[in-house]
Order: sequence, then structure tokens, then C-alpha cells
Amino acid sequence: MRSEGYRPLPFLISSLLLACTGSIDGGSAGAGRSGLPGTGTPGVPNQPGVENPPTHMPTGIGEPPPGPAPASCMAAGAKAPVLRARMLSSRQYDNTVADLLKVGGNPARSFGGGADTQLDDLGAERRANAAASIARQGVATLQSWAPCAAAAPNCKQTIIDQIGMRAYRRPLTDADRQQLTALFDAGVKEKDFATGVEWFLTGLLQTPDFLYQFSRPTTGEQAGKVVPITGYELASRLSYFVWDTMPDEALFAAAAAPGGLGTPAALQAQLTRMMDDPRFLRGVAGFYSHWLGIDHFSELARDDKAFTTELVQALGTSLLTNATKIYEGQSPTFASLFSGQSYFMNGPLRAFYGKGTATNDAAAFTAVDMPGESRHGLLTHPALMAQIARPQKTHPINRGLFVRSKLLCQEMH
Repeated sequence: MRSEGYRPLPFLISSLLLACTGSIDGGSAGAGRSGLPGTGTPGVPNQPGVENPPTHMPTGIGEPPPGPAPASCMAAGAKAPVLRARMLSSRQYDNTVADLLKVGGNPARSFGGGADTQLDDLGAERRANAAASIARQGVATLQSWAPCAAAAPNCKQTIIDQIGMRAYRRPLTDADRQQLTALFDAGVKEKDFATGVEWFLTGLLQTPDFLYQFSRPTTGEQAGKVVPITGYELASRLSYFVWDTMPDEALFAAAAAPGGLGTPAALQAQLTRMMDDPRFLRGVAGFYSHWLGIDHFSELARDDKAFTTELVQALGTSLLTNATKIYEGQSPTFASLFSGQSYFMNGPLRAFYGKGTATNDAAAFTAVDMPGESRHGLLTHPALMAQIARPQKTHPINRGLFVRSKLLCQEMH
């Protein structure tokens, strides 16, 4: 539940995301799928029929902006950072597939890397295998996600148009539609309608337009020119930032409307709505899992028989719970993260730290005070201390590096 005390967040995000957010960084729309440069990028293998996204792209999505450009974007000397291609993280990939095709099971668990990952042969192969597996599951559960019944007239084109648009987070171009239709038709010719769906999904989930967030160049853009991003691009960036997944129908509708996301008031209204959605806390959990390295807790080991796999998993859950519970309160602040000596523990953790095991549910995580141990919020959480220590002793240098890099955003050389 969004608290009233957390209202400054939408204002902050509005400042970061609105209007002129990007400049043209050389190049123009050349030959290639959907007008994308087809030359590839170092570290990204070329795939037949699929051009590779560059390491950064010009702004613009290929459609005219939804309204007049903000005056600040048109002002002489206006500056904005170049928008760079960002690959969907494993968590974002899983969330997007679940929302798009109702397929779960953590299909991206083997991907690794983050938003700045450049695909090598192994990374491309893993994504190809995941796409094939998801497509097979999608065919088996077609009725749960398809916008039409297989026997309905023009169902093939309806699936291509609606699922393709949602997967690409923008309207399909004629070139997009031709390529996706060719995949679908090839599957139908090979066997039947279900095979067409499977081939369509397998190809769709391997395209740069699905795997990356980037801005597509428009005809006539010039290097170094600041241009406003369009509604669909803004909706995608906003959704993955707040929810860790693709836009919903309301965001798509706002992106399509003239000026639908082009004012601070409109953006504020969408943010307020999004923060009332359960996916907001999922997005918050995704941020803290990445920032605090919770996904890597399985690698923790100690020379202590009591430090079991179950205990390590509980430590990760405890750290994530401490970080996210403040968003359910009335006045969450940054200070809330770095103060307090109460930590969420289940039965095994309470036993390990000598805090008793009396509870009706040993698996439940409840707040436990740890007074007299000089603990203050996340920075001295037992899980974080274990993560940045060595197997047999503490490591103050690692603690300092954590503060400098993770909290102060300083690059250490």
C-alpha cells in the first residue's frame, strides 16, 4: 500500500523521466529491421534475420512525438544524456513473460548479467533456449493469454498485432508485421496453427525489440541534436523503473493519446496509480535484490555447521524484508533504511542468533530486536555483514567499499 509520506517519489521520478531525455549520438536509421542499424555490436553475435542493437541508440521511437516538444528541449544549448540500450534484467524478463504470456517458472534464471550485458554466444544460446521453452508453454496455455480463439477469423493477425505490440512496447511497423507474419506462416505450413504460434513466440522473444529497451531513430535525426522521447518510450522506461515489467493497458493507452504522458501532471497521475498497484512492491523488491546482491546469497559459505543453506536463504529474505517493509509504513524515509535495531527473522535465524524460537509459525518472519550490538538498519544487518565478510573473519575494507560504491555511488579504481 502506498503511504502518503512517500509522495515525494513521484515528483523525483517525474524530474528524471519527463520530456527531453536524450540526444542523438551519431548515425541514422540505416538498413535493417524496423530501421535499426544492422551492423551489430562487439560481443553480440549476429543471428540470421535479426539485426543486433548498437550499444546506444538515438532517441525517438520511430513514431511522431505525442505532442509538441517541451520548450526546454527546444531551447538553444539544451543538453541531455544519450539514451543507451539496456537489456532486460533476468527479473524483468521473467516478469514480462509472466505478464505477457502467463508463463512462470523463472525462465531467465541462467541468464546472469545486468542491463549493460552484451550478449556472447552462450548468452544468446540461453535466451534462445528460454524462448523455445516459453513458446511451448505458451501454446499449451493459449486460452489464458491469447486475445482470440484459434478458430476465430483473423486470429493469427490479432495475435501478431496485439502480442507483438505489447512485447515490443510500441506499435508494430510494417516491417515488424511482415517478419512476424512470415514466422507464423512458416509454422502453420510446417504443421498447424499451434506450431505457427510456437514459431511466432520463439522468434518474438529473441528479437532486440523484446530483449532491450532502446529508442529507435527517426528519419532526419542529426547527431548531437536533443529530441524529446515519445509516449511509448516514456511508458516503457517508467514501467520497468517502477514495476520491473512491461507497461499495462492504461500506460499503453496514455502513450497512444496525444500528449498523454507529456506533462508533469499526467505523469504524476500515472505514478500515483502505479504505486497503488501490488506490482510497485514487486519493483521495489527487485531493486533491493539487485542493489544488495541478494540473488547471490546462495554463494555464501562459513566454517560453521549451523550455517546451513536454509539459514543462508533466510538471511537473504530477512534483508529484503527489512528493506521493503518501510514502504508499507506511513512515513518511509532514507533514514529508515539506516536506523533501528529490529530485524525480521524466522525460527532458524532466531535460534542461530540466540533470540529464541517461540512462535506459532517457525517459518514466519517477524521483527526481532537486537539491542546492545551496535546495529543500525541495513548497514549492520546480519545478512549484509555476512555477505561482505570473509569466510572466517570480518573484512572492514569490503564494508568501506560497499559504502563508497553502493551508497555514495563512487567508482573505485
